[in-house]
Amino acid sequence: MIKNKPLEFMPGEEHRYSSSPYILLSAIIEKISGISHGEYIKERIFRPLYLEHTGVEDCRSIIKNLASGYSVCKEQIHAEYVDMTLHLSAGAMYSTVEDLYLWDRALYTDTLVSKDSLKILSDQCTAYCGSYGWVTNWTFWKYERFLVRLQSICSR
Repeated sequence: MIKNKPLEFMPGEEHRYSSSPYILLSAIIEKISGISHGEYIKERIFRPLYLEHTGVEDCRSIIKNLASGYSVCKEQIHAEYVDMTLHLSAGAMYSTVEDLYLWDRALYTDTLVSKDSLKILSDQCTAYCGSYGWVTNWTFWKYERFLVRLQSICSR
């Protein structure tokens, strides 16, 4: 799958966003833990942080108040169905504003990542999908510094 593809450039020379490392991370988590990626992050992240309205889509569960995506061609239309289980850790999650607030607050404790790791993620202002797939920017909202992992699949 990935290992047989040639490098597009040498490491450190350029940066191009790719979902492949996140999909590979899911496979590693599942292999080591013996449970699905969704169950793993539910047990290790969502429950400890009390993220009660955050999860991983499984294409079977009916998720109350889940927004559907839109596409714009000549007009705004509902996006085509995307089987999110194919994306694993590269974008199959859903959440609410309230849970995202709890997630954000947890970033500034040692619950999720160490203060040293957070410093590495947030010290530099980076371009879209810059270092580590995170974006930090002092001026984007013009109110406060933010740290967000961006992912967009059919405007979900």
